[in-house]
Amino acid sequence: MNVDHLVGGALDYWTALAEGHRAELRGMYGQDYCRIDVPYDGFQIFAPTTNSKLAADIAFKRAYTLYPHPCLNACGVQETIWLAEAQMNRQFHGMHTDLNPRVAICRLRVSEAIAEGTLDPTKPPRPMLSTAEYEHLALRQLTDDQARMSYQRWAARPSRNA
Repeated sequence: MNVDHLVGGALDYWTALAEGHRAELRGMYGQDYCRIDVPYDGFQIFAPTTNSKLAADIAFKRAYTLYPHPCLNACGVQETIWLAEAQMNRQFHGMHTDLNPRVAICRLRVSEAIAEGTLDPTKPPRPMLSTAEYEHLALRQLTDDQARMSYQRWAARPSRNA
């Protein structure tokens, strides 16, 4: 897999896997998007390539250096590209560039996870949990008090037969 060729939903998907989320790549109306499973909250769309806060959280957590660099494009016009570097990681000193700083951060995160061995691009991703498995997992995490209160609410519900 060439990380430089990842864009849009595919890049969001691999970034989510690199961050340790349960993720799946979905498609709707001809566009791809990444959906992650957030414990106790359900599914959320994860798009750090378009959401500056998510990309900034990744860059801050991983101590990336991000800075603009002026350069000339193919037509000789000056434009600014963004460089994202992983200088604080002792195992991986990588750099990615792009016209969009969020894309540069995401590509660097995927490259770093592959280099560290936490992300294997050759393995198929884990399947998402079904609704029944997700509810079972959520119920297993309840404390005794929460389970008792949940049962009391269930027992106090109005009967449909009455």
